[in-house]
Order: sequence, then structure tokens, then C-alpha cells
Amino acid sequence: MKGLTQIINILLLVLTINLQLANAEDKKDQILIFVSFSMNDSALQKYFKEASLVGAKLVIRGLINNSFMATRQKMQQLKINIEIDPNKFEEYRIKRVPAIVVVSDQIIKKITGHLPLASALEIMEKDQ
Repeated sequence: MKGLTQIINILLLVLTINLQLANAEDKKDQILIFVSFSMNDSALQKYFKEASLVGAKLVIRGLINNSFMATRQKMQQLKINIEIDPNKFEEYRIKRVPAIVVVSDQIIKKITGHLPLASALEIMEKDQ
């Protein structure tokens, strides 16, 4: 029985460490690009390509016609991945798209308007 208790304690310690590491990862710099399927296809593809280069994520508020299937088909057609997260739209007070949000050391910078990701990041860097 003592051996089983030790194994359980070790597993709990490993789980705790993994949770702490996951939380630390969540707090690293993040770049979020808020988009909508109402934007033209080439703009979505361009943002996806730029996001892929820097590890950013594309985020949409909801589904096309409230359909997972239609949304998935559109993403496959455009060959893009988009995170569906209406909560992030609320959290970062996104009212218009496209919008680019950079979260770094609990400092949040946001810029809206259709401009290349590199230009948006450059503008935000200058505004420190």
C-alpha cells in the first residue's frame, strides 16, 4: 500500500508541474488576429500565411450559418486554420475586424484595420 501511495504522490507532482508549465506557456507573448468570414478570401489567406510565419493565431467570433460543417468546409477550401472563440472577442473588446492584438507581459496592444501583420507589429513597437 505504501508503494501505491508513493506512486500516486509522484503522479500528482508530475501533474502539478505540467499544469504550471501549461500556465506559463499561456502567459507567453501572443499575437491574435481577429478576422471574419465576411472578409474576402484572399485577405483571410494572407493573414493566415503571415500568422503562420510568426506563430500567431487567427480568431473568429462564430460559425458560418451556425454550422460547424460549413465553417470547416470554408477553412478547408481556403486551406487555413482559425480558432473559434467568441470569448476572446469580448475579452479584448473587438468590435471591428480585422484587428491585431499583441499580449506581452500582461500588456495588451491592439490595432484595427486592414494592414499587413508586419506593419501592424512595427506600429505597435513604436508606440511603446
